[in-house]
Amino acid sequence: MSHLRLKAICIGALLLAGRAGTAAGGFVFVRNAKNDTAQIGKGELKDCYTGKTKAWKNGTSIEIALNAGGSPELKWVAGELIGASDDILLAKIKQEVFKGEMKKPVTVSSSQDCVAEVKKTAGAVCAVDADTAKSLPDGVAVLDVK
Repeated sequence: MSHLRLKAICIGALLLAGRAGTAAGGFVFVRNAKNDTAQIGKGELKDCYTGKTKAWKNGTSIEIALNAGGSPELKWVAGELIGASDDILLAKIKQEVFKGEMKKPVTVSSSQDCVAEVKKTAGAVCAVDADTAKSLPDGVAVLDVK
């Protein structure tokens, strides 16, 4: 096999790995397993994170759990959902909370805290690192984003 062909195959594999599944970027969204929304469009999830959508399909209120500003998880969420910085996402959320259009998100300090919050809150959604998502406890499931 030629060197160029091997290089092309390696680059292609890396590109596919970066796009595979929900874990692209090393993070995934998780939901409370009582929430029957197992799959959601990226635009729909953006509406959840920006206060436009207030309840899941089953009527349960959406509860956003966010890592602190500057965290890798929050930077990923902001980039994935709104294509901007975490500062811009936080400003948008703050504005919507102030207007009464959105419930104030719960702040978590780690992926493990995120999982704990999602487990105890029926309408909760949060972003965790892909390693944490490999061993989720009962009551927490990955939210497949399309």
